Amino acid sequence: MKKRGLKRYYRNLSKMNFAGKIIAGLKSGVVEYDYEHIHLDGYPLTKWSEIKSHLDVLFNLLAVFKLNAKTIRMSFQVWGYICFQRNLGCQIALYIHTPNNEFNDFPMTFSNVSESPTINRKELLDYLDPKPADGYEIRYSKNCDGEPEIFITMKNVGLPIYTKNIR
Repeated sequence: MKKRGLKRYYRNLSKMNFAGKIIAGLKSGVVEYDYEHIHLDGYPLTKWSEIKSHLDVLFNLLAVFKLNAKTIRMSFQVWGYICFQRNLGCQIALYIHTPNNEFNDFPMTFSNVSESPTINRKELLDYLDPKPADGYEIRYSKNCDGEPEIFITMKNVGLPIYTKNIR
């Protein structure tokens, strides 16, 4: 990314109100999200400082869902997603999924996940290590290209995305 405007980019990143808008729709009970997702990375993330800033925003957005979960009456799933793609760097997104009249894939479940990391980036693992104590569930996998993926959910917030047979 160009250096010009970088400070403004990070200042605005922390002000994103995506979760608030989505939660308002969920509370109304009339939305239909089929894997709606928000990419938190405006460009390929390669440096730890960039990745950490975006992870901070992801966990803040997840925390907004946690605070509002009891007031949402419709069924939903929400999860954070991190993927390290060989040529594109780190990709970070927030996913929201609800029942949808056009598709019958709700609720989504991931069965090919593990509690054992599929990535060996120490700073990332150190960052994620304390999160389960705050109610987050973190699972690891590899996508069809063998690239590491990380799925992040919160206990008792929406329907679960993991099946019980975790490796």
